[in-house]
Amino acid sequence: MSCPDHDSVTAADDAAHYWWTRDPAKLGRMRQPDEGNLFTDMMELGPAPTMAREIVVIVITLALLGAVFALVGPQLPALIVAGLAVVFMAGRFVLGLREWKKR
Repeated sequence: MSCPDHDSVTAADDAAHYWWTRDPAKLGRMRQPDEGNLFTDMMELGPAPTMAREIVVIVITLALLGAVFALVGPQLPALIVAGLAVVFMAGRFVLGLREWKKR
């Protein structure tokens, strides 16, 4: 358990409310290859730290979309979601290309 701060709010509560001030240098940049794992690579809006990890994320996402199509069939909502997912993955990859070339 955390020790209370001066205003009787625990340090953990304070950090949870002001998470964006914890490390402003990390905001707006790609993570390093040793940061995170496959799950965090898939859940983030931005690209994975390396091209290989981004390709793995794309392959897994396509497999998940294939499983959805196997379950629900090619219905219009599923096609729209799949199209949006493909556009999103392509955008992530293009943004990643710019960063991966700098390394």
